[in-house]
Amino acid sequence: ADAFLALPGGIGTLEELMEVWTARCLGMHDKPVVGLDPWGDFGLLRQQVDHWQQQGFVRDEAIAELAWTTEVAQALDLIADKLAAAVRQPPSRGGIEA
Repeated sequence: ADAFLALPGGIGTLEELMEVWTARCLGMHDKPVVGLDPWGDFGLLRQQVDHWQQQGFVRDEAIAELAWTTEVAQALDLIADKLAAAVRQPPSRGGIEA
């Protein structure tokens, strides 16, 4: 896969989204991770992630590694932009230090 695009789903979808986001933050891959949320089903998850960020559990750099949108066209644009940027720079470690 060149990118990861998650739509609302069950617990397996949630686990896979967290897994690929974490792997991106750890520098295990440089592929874009995008949540496509046309009906607002990820709303509470996004609030929880924001809360973790405010509490210092998730760094700003990690937040930047997961993009959200409600529109298919914008999701594809986000993926294309991140793929183009990945060609120009190595993957981020999401603020995680060795």
